[in-house]
Amino acid sequence: MTSGIYPRIKFNSHYHGGRKKEGYGYILVKSKGHPRQNNHGYVREHILVFQQYHKCCVLKWGNIHHINGIRDDNRIQNLEGCSERQHNFKHRKDMSNRSCLICGSKTTRERNIGGIKPVSEWNRYNNGFICYTCHYKIRNAKKSLLR
Repeated sequence: MTSGIYPRIKFNSHYHGGRKKEGYGYILVKSKGHPRQNNHGYVREHILVFQQYHKCCVLKWGNIHHINGIRDDNRIQNLEGCSERQHNFKHRKDMSNRSCLICGSKTTRERNIGGIKPVSEWNRYNNGFICYTCHYKIRNAKKSLLR
């Protein structure tokens, strides 16, 4: 028998066996004592699945990439281990056909991230993208309105 206002955790309607969905779309699993646990003792499920299948330990600088891009699809066929640099490279999109919604330009500022190769700096705007120049102008216009 439980005492107090709250019943035991396993009888609580909000308890789902130590699994919950994170705000970013990943599934978290309760795993106390795991090196990759968060402050509440949860680890992302895809890390646990990858480690269990490959019988290894994914260190903090290692990443697990979801091949199909669906963050809660943790089948082993969909998981691929890689370094942070490789993972960032996999998530880069082809931006050769983009044009700015405001000025129509096909080019934008490029900056070097991590020494791999220059990255075009497009910014999301409504249902498309705007170039760095237009983004900068809009940002400064908003700042001047707030003064």
